[in-house]
Amino acid sequence: MDLRPCSLLLLWTLVVALALLAREVLAQRVYTNTWAVLVPAGPREADRLAEKHGFLNLGPVSAPSLSPAAVPSASPVHLRRGRAAPRGRDTLCSWLRPRWGQRALQRAGAELPWSPGLPLLGSRPVRGWSRLYPGARVPRPDHGGSAGRSVRMLDGEVTDAVEAHSLGLNPNHIHIYSASWGPEDDGKTVDGPARLAEEAFFRGVSQGRGGLGSIFVWASGNGGREHDSCNCDGYTNSIYTLSISSTTQYGNVPWYSEACSSTLATTYSSGNQNEKQIVTTDLRQKCTESHTGTSASAPLAAGIIALALEANKNLTWRDMQHLVVQTSKPAHLNANDWVTNGVGRKVSHSYGYGLLDAGAMVSLAKNWTTVGPQRKCVIDILTEPKDIGKRLEVRRKVDACLGKANYISRLEHAQARLTLSYNRRGDLAIHLVSPMGTRSTLLASRPHDYSADGFNDWAFMTTHSWDEDPAGDWVLEIENTSDANNYGTLTKFTLVLYGTATDSPGLSNQLESSGCKTLTSSQTCVVCEEGYYLHQKSCLKRCPPGFAPGVQSTHYALENGVEPISPHLCLPCHPSCATCSGPTANECLTCPAHSHFSSLDLSCSHQTQSSRASPALADGEGLAEAPPPANLPVLIASLSCVLIVIIFVTVFLALQLRSGFSLRGVKVYALDSGIISYKGLPSDVWQEEGPSESDGEEYEAHSERTAFIRDQSAL
Repeated sequence: MDLRPCSLLLLWTLVVALALLAREVLAQRVYTNTWAVLVPAGPREADRLAEKHGFLNLGPVSAPSLSPAAVPSASPVHLRRGRAAPRGRDTLCSWLRPRWGQRALQRAGAELPWSPGLPLLGSRPVRGWSRLYPGARVPRPDHGGSAGRSVRMLDGEVTDAVEAHSLGLNPNHIHIYSASWGPEDDGKTVDGPARLAEEAFFRGVSQGRGGLGSIFVWASGNGGREHDSCNCDGYTNSIYTLSISSTTQYGNVPWYSEACSSTLATTYSSGNQNEKQIVTTDLRQKCTESHTGTSASAPLAAGIIALALEANKNLTWRDMQHLVVQTSKPAHLNANDWVTNGVGRKVSHSYGYGLLDAGAMVSLAKNWTTVGPQRKCVIDILTEPKDIGKRLEVRRKVDACLGKANYISRLEHAQARLTLSYNRRGDLAIHLVSPMGTRSTLLASRPHDYSADGFNDWAFMTTHSWDEDPAGDWVLEIENTSDANNYGTLTKFTLVLYGTATDSPGLSNQLESSGCKTLTSSQTCVVCEEGYYLHQKSCLKRCPPGFAPGVQSTHYALENGVEPISPHLCLPCHPSCATCSGPTANECLTCPAHSHFSSLDLSCSHQTQSSRASPALADGEGLAEAPPPANLPVLIASLSCVLIVIIFVTVFLALQLRSGFSLRGVKVYALDSGIISYKGLPSDVWQEEGPSESDGEEYEAHSERTAFIRDQSAL
């Protein structure tokens, strides 16, 4: 019996299994045989410590352009061959850490067929250029100058020190850093900058550009196919980065796009096969018309930001984020999660505040007033561990550090730093609701995340409550989105607020002090004028998302007694609703991302999986076929292996039954006593004549088999 086909199938299965194993192994961190050591005393002391412990000092990790006197020297030292890592810590060493090779991937979308270049459309770059002064240093359309340079870092071993060098390269000369890389977008990774990269970010915003702050523009990620969340990417989830997503030619959410609450704005990029891609420069002094993914969106945003800096070189890194929030346009962008936040701005988890508008940014930047100093208010919410179960809600009223030097009245970034355990992390959905009713999705379910590691002090960040008053009730919602009996515990919840104590420049606030009709003796508003609704002790023209207009009977104290009142106020929606017309479960208008809306009873019902499918294309065109799920190769390999074994056993038994077999030289049985035929055997093997000369070397190999068959025929 010829076993070669089965052997080839088994070999193929083995190769697939080894490839999958190699993929998992390569995803792990690799020790680079070096250590990063913080030595406040400077380079000479670092040299002495390295020699004392048998190491070789490779020099400072921090950017050489920064002053050593202002920034402690963090020096990596190379471990000599044959020596062990230091068992103790020298008193002159602040901290030391091994340097691991990390997996950083470029964020380009899948290659699609050729198409003409995509115009910037709503980004309006030409209008932005036309507003600049003659002789501006920003590159013009005629390519008469060039202000962009690249740093190569992904073609070798990527370590924390390599990232820190890249992020801290010439911070007083480079104004904008555009990065289109990050942790693997596989729908199961939770990773971010390590110690040195974190310090590079902080040094950049605090010391870069002469103290105005480096501007870090980051691609939000291409993990949409894997239902990934960019809030699990510590680079895009950082308050120091300006996270940019993509939209397609027709204003749809691309299939690769990740949705999260840290995204600030969007620019154009590739979409499905019938949508255009991005024109840009290529290798060897060529051009390409097929740049794709969020890798193309971030550089476009960096160019628009450069135009704003040309108009006003004194903009800080936070000024730039304020400009993006105030000028981005949500119009013509299709998404099912657009909401209006507490200050009247539309915001989406797929698009942030909308499409960048170069003309509007340049116009607003020219006369911009610098925002006040950043304040930070840290509030420990949880006093004891809480069981998550099917759903956990943690509610806490905060005063945003009122009466302290770090009091915040206008919010910029909000972080929920969470430590929790859970047996299947991917089934979790986490939401944060601000005092003004804006509901941010900090984490949507990730079907490929089977990890039981939970989260360890992970800072989920949202920009959706920008310019809101953070004082009031904050609500954290943690939910099990599957039907499985999962279990876990929330052990730490710290709310971190960043913002200012004054109104943002140009802020069009809907809070109206003149809207109050009745004040108590403590000057607290209890009744609003006609056309206003009471919410968080203020009068609003309209209720924020998550609340609905209503009337509630109550009492308030006067000097001579208590008087009943029925003020018009904003009543909270039922927890199952995202927006509503009333407080009950059957007055929903829209539902959260993980729920389904019923038009029959106006209610929201639970779904086990959230969907991030792109909206239908314009002109009635359907979506392109969705890419296969990531676990399909594993399933194919497993089924193939089982099938191969079944086929092998079946063929072997069938052949044995047809030919009979012997046990210790005694024939046990045979089905036929006639001629034994072999399917596919050449007819000339029955001829008496020997082989011709053309058979050559094959004669000797076939002679025994031919003789055996003739003997059986003679019987």
